Amino acid sequence: MPRFALSATQTEEVVAYLLHGASPAAADPGYQVRFARRGGASGSKFDEHCGGCHRALLADGPAGRGSAGPNLSGLFTEYHPPTAPENKQWVAESLRDWLRNPRAFRSRTSMRPVQLDAGEWSGLVAELTVEIRVE
Repeated sequence: MPRFALSATQTEEVVAYLLHGASPAAADPGYQVRFARRGGASGSKFDEHCGGCHRALLADGPAGRGSAGPNLSGLFTEYHPPTAPENKQWVAESLRDWLRNPRAFRSRTSMRPVQLDAGEWSGLVAELTVEIRVE
């Protein structure tokens, strides 16, 4: 997500303005945009361990504040580029291996190893697992 230097309130106002100005006749009735306000991001494993360098659009809204690493929105979906080791799609197991020792897969990466206990790991995977559906 690009950094537009807008506060959360300003961002919501821009989105509300755009949606208000849209023509209802031109909209696909099966497509809906839903926004959720994050509850202060307390307890977010993504924000705690990844958010300093990465951003992502998670099920409960945008997370992270960093721009040093790639955007991780939809990491476990077909819509995220296949950038896991060997140019494969990311799955929980490949992310776990990557986090344990990123330089084992890309020797020049600036990513440092991230040590997570079982609870932190399951919380992170749950946050990154986003169900994408078209209604």
